[in-house]
Parts: sequence; C-alpha cells; structure tokens
Amino acid sequence: MPESWNLEWLNANSQRAFPFKEDVSRQDGNGLAVIPNSLLVDLVFVVPAGTSYRYYLKTLMYSGAHLTLVLADETGATVSTLTVDLTTHTTNQAYTLQGEGNFSGAVGRLCLGNTSNLDAQLPRGVYNFALATAEFELRTVRPDLRAVYSLAVVGADGAESDQLTGIVRLLAGQNVRLTYIRGRLRLQFICRPAGADPFHQRRHRHLRPGGSDLRQPLSADRRCRQQAAADGQVLQAVLRLCRDRVPDRPAAAVAGHHRQDRGLAE
Repeated sequence: MPESWNLEWLNANSQRAFPFKEDVSRQDGNGLAVIPNSLLVDLVFVVPAGTSYRYYLKTLMYSGAHLTLVLADETGATVSTLTVDLTTHTTNQAYTLQGEGNFSGAVGRLCLGNTSNLDAQLPRGVYNFALATAEFELRTVRPDLRAVYSLAVVGADGAESDQLTGIVRLLAGQNVRLTYIRGRLRLQFICRPAGADPFHQRRHRHLRPGGSDLRQPLSADRRCRQQAAADGQVLQAVLRLCRDRVPDRPAAAVAGHHRQDRGLAE
C-alpha cells in the first residue's frame, strides 16, 4: 500500500524546494551533491532593518552523526551557524538560529525534516553553495524594527565592557541625570566635587557674565570632570528615538551610541 501524505505545511515543504527558491538548483559548487527537498522544510529569520534581504545556504557539512549549516548574506558574510546532532533529531524538529558578527541582533528558527535516509540522499562531506544556487525565499527573511540591542561602556583607554541585553533599567539619581528633549533621551553620568550643590550645573546657566557666587564651584566641577574623563569615569550616552513606532509620539524604536569626548553641561 503506498504511503499516504498529510498536506500539512511541513509535509508539503518536504516535497518541494521551500524554504529555498523554487528555481534554484541547490547544487554545490563542484556539482557533487544536491540538497534534498526533505532536509530543510521551514525557515524564519529576523534580521535588523536596513541590512541585506537576500540570504542563502553558504556551507553544508554532513558527517553522518552531525549536520552543520552556515547561512550568509548576499556578500558571502556569515550570518548564522547551526550544528544539529542527528542522533537525537526527530522529523520536523525546529532549531534556534542566532546571528553572529554584524548580525548579532538577528534571530530565527530553522526546521529540519526527515533525516533518517540522509545517507542515501547526500554523501558525507563539506559542500559550498552560491547565492544563485541556494538562495532562500524572500518571505523567510523578515526585517526587525530598529532598536537598541545592547548597551556597553567604553572607557577612555578604549576598553569595552560586556554587552548588557534584555531589560536594562536606567535609574536617575544624584549623579545620574535623565532628560528628554525633542525626540532624544539623554543619559548623563555626572562627576561633581564633594559638598557641591547637585543642581549648580543647571543654575549656573542663569548667571550674568559678572556673576561670581557659583564661579568657584563651577571651576572645581570642571576640574573634576576633566580628571574623571582622563580616568575613563565619565560617560555621556545619547539614545536616539526613531519616529515611527509609537503613535502620537515623535519617537519609535531606539538607536544608541556612547561617547566620552564632550563636556557634560548641555
């Protein structure tokens, strides 16, 4: 009795090229192997907006027990690498893709079909492909909204801290100032002399040129900031808010950068 097939999405994909484009050959550069229809049955890859929207399977490594897939963008730059233990794989099992390098903010899911007969379909070895022969369908790649993917602190010596990801809460306090001005959220870490008025940095703006009551604290604070900058202890970060994400607000997603080479006074 012939095997019956359920026309479910993944079963249907195992009988066609998807997630590859229908008109690509899926043949490696040496003409030694063709990727079977049933190997990859689904793919969703979310990439930062503004990056390439054309991706392909750059390299496939098959050893019998393990399968490694390397995804790349149209320039050939590696985007993500996935290694699967086929001894524990089950049909239509999905795996998480994590971006790397310039695509560290990219994430995705890749689903492998039935690999029980892969030895008969694909000789063991390492195979390289090109964009023209193994490009993925356009619908498998989705742009992500622009946002801050991580925060890091860069010292005066150029040393960079580990990246902070997930929910990062910014707490205003005596030495941390948060202000929102015309679509920007400004974060300032402030160094001031012990015993100085914590608000003198704002008050000094209103002094007339001949004023002298806050001249000495300002001078001391300036020296403090210069010394702190030399020691890598002053950080000024500007988080730019994009303009399309939140209704009735001038800002949307967040893009950020850090710099230390400017003074703290606005």
